[in-house]
Amino acid sequence: MFEWSDFLSVAEDLVVQAQLPDCEKPEALLRSAISRAYYAAFIVLRNYLRDVEHNPNVSSSFADLIRVHTIVRSELERSPKRVHWWAADLMRRMRTLRNRADYDNDYSSAAGLLADATRITKDAGAIIKQFA
Repeated sequence: MFEWSDFLSVAEDLVVQAQLPDCEKPEALLRSAISRAYYAAFIVLRNYLRDVEHNPNVSSSFADLIRVHTIVRSELERSPKRVHWWAADLMRRMRTLRNRADYDNDYSSAAGLLADATRITKDAGAIIKQFA
């Protein structure tokens, strides 16, 4: 079975590569890092809720792919566990960054993009450490 947390290692590598002096496409690498870090944390959380918590509302079926992001965050927010609230808040912020990296034509600045990529890899690592 694929180890979804490996996406975090890929994201971290992309952040490093983007900072090399001879890097020709740092923005593409940083945007990709943000996306991979988000998905590493998201899938780890989805699988945790489905497989460990046995939450019947969380599915990995193809039909639920569009709604699953909202479902995972909603289930975490509704949980009585504080660690779930923390994860839901991080995922909300991370999804905003991921959407921006994946869909916005213009990012505010290269420094802002690097800061966001660095932050999201750190946040994703914290989620993976807690729930993987």
